[in-house]
Amino acid sequence: MNEIFNAYASREELAEALDAAIEQTTDESGKTVFRLRDVAADDCLARRDEAERKAASETRRREELEKKLQALVDERADVDAELERLRADAVEPGELRAAIQRYADRASASRARAAALEAEIKPLREENAAYKERETRAAIEEQLVETARKLDCCESALRDVKRLAPMFKLNDEGVAQTQDMRSVEETLREELALSPHWLNRSQGAAASAGSVDANANANRERFQRALEGTNFADVLNYAPRQKVERLY
Repeated sequence: MNEIFNAYASREELAEALDAAIEQTTDESGKTVFRLRDVAADDCLARRDEAERKAASETRRREELEKKLQALVDERADVDAELERLRADAVEPGELRAAIQRYADRASASRARAAALEAEIKPLREENAAYKERETRAAIEEQLVETARKLDCCESALRDVKRLAPMFKLNDEGVAQTQDMRSVEETLREELALSPHWLNRSQGAAASAGSVDANANANRERFQRALEGTNFADVLNYAPRQKVERLY
């Protein structure tokens, strides 16, 4: 994570950190642009690009294997059709048996090659599906983090925010939505009402004064459901909280 999100003792120190994090580069059209340097983000982008290149290569290989498999399926269909034609023709029994044997041998060989290709394609399909799942999860987490920062969540809460990702799916436009069509912002606002400690301190103190009392009954119901389930994170999120005075 970029260090400019850290806390600084003065505006001048923050300004110096911002200035040091600015780098000059060019966009796709060759125009000079400026951006904030983020080593972690750049590393993630590099790994993503490499993963995309690998996935594209494996996709091409899978497509080639599937074409071969389809050709074998078509060949087997031709063999089956020819067998039916031979059975329908009034030929000598000996000639018919020899022809049937030849085509049976071809069909057996085709099935063996098809089974071998299917075994080779299967792990590629599984890996491709896993890659798409990872990319989808990363896109959802990115939208969650971006929205959480917009809502003034503190950096230490972003890990918990990312854990909400399984609640979402990407629609056709690549926007994360829950099963009941709620947006990321709507869902996060509801979670913040239950977890005001996710907010930066200045806002969290104000939020805790009104929202906790207003949602006390809902919190108790959520906590009870969490106790009956298997998700320990929900138990912690919805557990009743009580302010304890310091001993010193």
